[in-house]
Amino acid sequence: MKVKLLGVRPVNFPDKDTGEMVEGLSLYIAFPDPDVYGLAGDKKFVSNSALERLKVSSQALTTAADSGGAEIDIDLNPRGKLSAITILK
Repeated sequence: MKVKLLGVRPVNFPDKDTGEMVEGLSLYIAFPDPDVYGLAGDKKFVSNSALERLKVSSQALTTAADSGGAEIDIDLNPRGKLSAITILK
């Protein structure tokens, strides 16, 4: 799904089950929605370990967002978690 990357926020928090610290990025995105005039907005979290697995750097996403919002292509797994990220520019 092609979306516009509006912003990126680094986050870290303790996992509620294990207490281990989780680090990653909150991605703020906008996309067309048939029930919305204009664009709908959403936030997706991606952990640093998932970024490594997806071969996307946090710096590349931050730079893309900082440039006024870049178009990215994302795929979601059946649970709604990010399974692919491609920066399209």
